[in-house]
Amino acid sequence: ANAIGGPQDDLAAARWLKVAADSGNPVGQARFGRLIALGIGVDPDPVEAGKWYLLARAAGLDDPYLRDFFAGLTD
Repeated sequence: ANAIGGPQDDLAAARWLKVAADSGNPVGQARFGRLIALGIGVDPDPVEAGKWYLLARAAGLDDPYLRDFFAGLTD
């Protein structure tokens, strides 16, 4: 995701962060939610991004970017 040690690969980053998110890792949930919100490596989907943010928040992790993103969503 950050191109440390090799070329940046957004698709691989999204796949690995999804694995972490699905495994219940709050950091993975927040990072994957951010990728979805920004459409990096995946199609943008505000509802799906909001879901991952809420799961990360329920586990005690706050992501300021996702908090602001979530607050800006409409019904």
